[in-house]
Amino acid sequence: MQRVDVKSSNIQSIGYDDGLLEIEFTNGRIYQYDGVELEKAEALINAESVGKFFFANIKNKYQFFEINTDDNLDIDALTTFVPG
Repeated sequence: MQRVDVKSSNIQSIGYDDGLLEIEFTNGRIYQYDGVELEKAEALINAESVGKFFFANIKNKYQFFEINTDDNLDIDALTTFVPG
């Protein structure tokens, strides 16, 4: 998925494709959030404070997966969160 760079101390880049929001954090970790509305993804990308918007509107609100960027991906090593 292609991502665009954003100005944030915690988030490096953001991508979106058909309900799937992908966020690369400045520590190099990449997460995908499932079921995110296009309007919410656009609002995140264009937010005055990307980090504040993320914590208020995305984090712990959507099921997410950590993407392992290693070529030898171990499917059991994926981190998953399902909001309750």
